[in-house]
Amino acid sequence: MKRRGNVAPLALSFSAAFLVGLVLVGVTWGAPRDLRLPSLIGAQEVSLEAFAGRPTLLIFWTVRCPYCKKELLELKELLSSRDLSFNVVAIAYARGESEVEETRKWVEGNGPFRGVEFLLDSDGKAFAQHDVRFVPHNVVLGPDLQVRKVIPGAVPPSLLIEEIEGS
Repeated sequence: MKRRGNVAPLALSFSAAFLVGLVLVGVTWGAPRDLRLPSLIGAQEVSLEAFAGRPTLLIFWTVRCPYCKKELLELKELLSSRDLSFNVVAIAYARGESEVEETRKWVEGNGPFRGVEFLLDSDGKAFAQHDVRFVPHNVVLGPDLQVRKVIPGAVPPSLLIEEIEGS
């Protein structure tokens, strides 16, 4: 069978549509304002509304993810010597008491994390709401708590800070 025309534009169009879809994924999320999760350290429940007024970086992670822990430790170093003009909220997915305890021990053993609020998503609802398919998964919210940018995968924390300070 003889090939007609060039299939490259079709492939490029599909790739471009896929990338646009990734960028627009934030538009399809539920309002992030209604996110309420328990603190990983302590018993209080925290609402995302508490972070309104300043840009906020959401970091979705698990204790079993080495890239997540590396990103958090590098971020800890960068935040230790900065004046913070933004919020950082690390949302850990942990199921069952043993995984919750392992996550809590890791945070306490590697802390303090200046300026980072650690929250627990034990039922996966926050991960589902933000369409988190793998970790780490980073979401930049503006001061109005609207999604400004989604940054899936492991990235250097310096780039995360650039993104959050630019929003």
